[in-house]
Amino acid sequence: TGKSLLANQLALWQDKAITEEERMELFAGTYIGLNPSDDAGKYLVLAMDVSVVNERDVARSFTNVVNASIYDFSETYCQAGLLDKAVAIDDEDFASSLSNMASAVSLSGNKLSLIVDEADSFANRLLLEVSHEKGLGESGYDAFVKNGVSVLRHFGRVVKSKSGSCIERMYFTGVLPVAWSAYSSLNTVMDLTHDPAFQETLGFKSSDIDELLALRFPAEERAKHLAAIQRTCNGYRRLSSQVDALYNPQGVWFYLDQLESHDDQMVPRIDPNVLPPADDEVADFLVRHAAGAFPLPYADSVVG
Repeated sequence: TGKSLLANQLALWQDKAITEEERMELFAGTYIGLNPSDDAGKYLVLAMDVSVVNERDVARSFTNVVNASIYDFSETYCQAGLLDKAVAIDDEDFASSLSNMASAVSLSGNKLSLIVDEADSFANRLLLEVSHEKGLGESGYDAFVKNGVSVLRHFGRVVKSKSGSCIERMYFTGVLPVAWSAYSSLNTVMDLTHDPAFQETLGFKSSDIDELLALRFPAEERAKHLAAIQRTCNGYRRLSSQVDALYNPQGVWFYLDQLESHDDQMVPRIDPNVLPPADDEVADFLVRHAAGAFPLPYADSVVG
């Protein structure tokens, strides 16, 4: 739904290693490019994508993902002259690596922005797995807590402890509300999922798509392709008061790319990556949970 695109844009906007000229070129013609916010180029940015964490070995895999992100962070900002020395990586303990990074950032006189994309992805997969193996009863939930939640809670405690001295901004994206209970240690995070001010943030409106189509097609052709995109991408609304649906950017771009590749001679198919088989598992889980399963803690998906 455009969460990763937003996370990437946010990282580029805030990154102190990017020059003002580069930033203005990247955001030329956009609203924020024309109306810059005061966080432009203000932070060292630690961007993480935890969707690649292997739910079969959460502790080890999560540590590897965090450490790899910190290593890239250290390399980038040492080369940019924004860190005095490389961050020491602890191969066995991501909390130690995070503490070392926080110390290095504080000594440099800079502040950090933490951006965690797909923050609940592996926890959701683990939840689906244990629900199949153990059911949604107490034993399944205990397995979920033991194998996934404990790692996330520990991560939440560590980054929260650094928010007073080093981490000035934290942003998380996620999908399934249930898994957010794992981040209960981050009780200062604000849920923006259903905030009216952000209802049009994660996706393309029909008017946005029409503007893209207008670059190539006359009005009649635009209407035909817009209708096809609306049908295949199945727009969504975050609020009941939302009038115009939003459409998945990946699906829209795939459609337009297929349209270009086939020279308008066919109606392109929808991107198969937009609706992978895992989505069926999520739907199955939600149906079974709603049917009277063991109640799990609930916390809304956090966008930022």
